Amino acid sequence: SLQTYLLEAFEKYIDNIAIITGEGRKIYYDELFERTKKWYCFIKECYGSEKRIIIKLANIEDTIVAMLACLLSNNTFIPLENQCTEVRERQVKEVINNFVEINDRNINEESELVFEIEKFNLNIPTYIYFTSGTTGKPKGVLGKNTSLLHYVLWEIKEFGINEKDRFGQITNVMFDPFLRDVFVPLFSGATIIIRPKLDIVFSSHLFSRWIKDKAITCIHCTPSVLNMSLSISEKNNLISLRYLFLAGEKILTLNVKEWIKIFPQHTIFVNLYGPTETTLAKCFHVIDKEREYDWIVPVGRPIADESVYILTCDGDECEPCELGEVCIDMKYGSWGYIDGIPVDKFEKNIKKIHQLIYHTGDIGYYDKGEFVIVGRKDRQVKLNGIRIELEGLENLIQQNDYVENVAVTFAANKLIIFIVLKAEIDNYVSLIKQQILESLSIRTLKCKIIRVNTIEITDNGKKDYKRLSAENYDHC
Repeated sequence: SLQTYLLEAFEKYIDNIAIITGEGRKIYYDELFERTKKWYCFIKECYGSEKRIIIKLANIEDTIVAMLACLLSNNTFIPLENQCTEVRERQVKEVINNFVEINDRNINEESELVFEIEKFNLNIPTYIYFTSGTTGKPKGVLGKNTSLLHYVLWEIKEFGINEKDRFGQITNVMFDPFLRDVFVPLFSGATIIIRPKLDIVFSSHLFSRWIKDKAITCIHCTPSVLNMSLSISEKNNLISLRYLFLAGEKILTLNVKEWIKIFPQHTIFVNLYGPTETTLAKCFHVIDKEREYDWIVPVGRPIADESVYILTCDGDECEPCELGEVCIDMKYGSWGYIDGIPVDKFEKNIKKIHQLIYHTGDIGYYDKGEFVIVGRKDRQVKLNGIRIELEGLENLIQQNDYVENVAVTFAANKLIIFIVLKAEIDNYVSLIKQQILESLSIRTLKCKIIRVNTIEITDNGKKDYKRLSAENYDHC
């Protein structure tokens, strides 16, 4: 279980540095364990076990302590960013419904209870993370203990992660890749280097100096973050980097060519793929810097003990290079959604596919031992690593009383919003952008809002997205 590996790590790496805070303070494994035990006692005394516990704390190191204490006390943790928007926080809490909260006002490290190792319940969700909030009702995914452990141990073994590694932590605590930032280094005796502030990723100079000053060897991030965070002028600051683990978006060949110019030859780029429902990542591809890729980098092959399929709409396995839906074996998946809805169960007429299968909605193909993802079967897209339902955004914008109609498309990693107004309003562009930022709980947004007179429909009465093109409205 995660708990047993955590306790072993506390014992084995007692003299190692577990965390370096944004302010530069060093927290050793023994101190981290002592604080975790104190928070464990507080949680057990105040809340007991098998509760859903929202964690909303100012410091990321405190969030990590609270997560570990929840894990050891048989509770489910749900991290919220301390500066989470009111809209997003309300959405999350409405979905969770029955919960308790740990925050900076109520936490108390003093308790009369004594820490004791208890029997760990692996049948309760370890965590709850959310996949999308654009519909007004985010989808909460119930994390499974053994699935998270499976991934963490795989990454450590596959890439030789060890106690000399130093992980630069830049992921927002509200998104499930944060689990990689925490458990991979802690289970290997490595060090978590917490960013001094989120804004450093928007400054090439500050970001690269942070990597140099802290001798960071590994980073998990999205391709978009990498693209905006670094430039060729900062190359000399990046010599400590061993691995860049990239996930959340397609990697374009053009991106790789730019990264090769910036990063040292020894830095290895790894493309990870896997929806939240399937637990962090199910495919990986180590990018070959000498290879001439097509326009997109493959997601590669399944991680150890996993199975991935390309299926037709009838459920048959596709032939090599034939496009179909990417479907993932859920042996190490999640428990399903918070509202009780499970992932799809797909019975196949060949013996090797009889288990639970998750239909990703991604379209791809299999060729020469590699999976390649080319797009989505529906109108769900990725923006800065966050899954966004375009219809959900339309519903959100349509709620404004000055909007008559709206259609949202996606191109060049940017939202294109076509809007018909029913009332004149001067600042509708800034209002809509702010509304989207709050709903998604993000700070920056690539978006173009175009006012049109009408949104045409198809013969069957649906919005005709094919006729909508930003280039046709550049004069607007």
